Amino acid sequence: MSLRGVGAALLLIWFAEVLEQSFPGQLPRGAAVLPCVCAVVQWNRSAGGLFLGGGLLLLDWIARPTTFPAAPLLLPLLAATTGDVSEESSGLRRRGLRFPAPLLLPLLAMVLLAVQSASLQTVADWQDPVTAARSALLRMRPALLVLLPVSGVLALLLQLSEELGLRRTSATDWRRP
Repeated sequence: MSLRGVGAALLLIWFAEVLEQSFPGQLPRGAAVLPCVCAVVQWNRSAGGLFLGGGLLLLDWIARPTTFPAAPLLLPLLAATTGDVSEESSGLRRRGLRFPAPLLLPLLAMVLLAVQSASLQTVADWQDPVTAARSALLRMRPALLVLLPVSGVLALLLQLSEELGLRRTSATDWRRP
């Protein structure tokens, strides 16, 4: 990942973090930051992108601590096990779940939001798992109203940049001449 790409990723996620911190009543936690982090991971699709995304989620956890930093720990695992349908057509064989490219970013962001809202519960709340899961789902509902359109727009921008030749997928980077 180039220095320019790291700077653009930091600027995008910093702007999303500032929006969430500025309007805590109107913009739920993780509604803008999680799609941006997932877009950074999907843009780069390398260890550097995973390190940058996980590190930024850890910084978000330090700024607004929860019971357990589950989202930064789960991001590399989710990104490694999910793949793009177009990657298989290029000759690479990947194990894991394969989704169409425009759906991958919103699905990854929704799973991270579910994990993050579950980690907002205290340990005492999880003694009754049904009530804890219900309150986590209720906490997710307003965040999904922002997260889904933001992640959809970012997914379409990633697809557009790929079609215009502004970025190459990792599958084309590994193809032999």
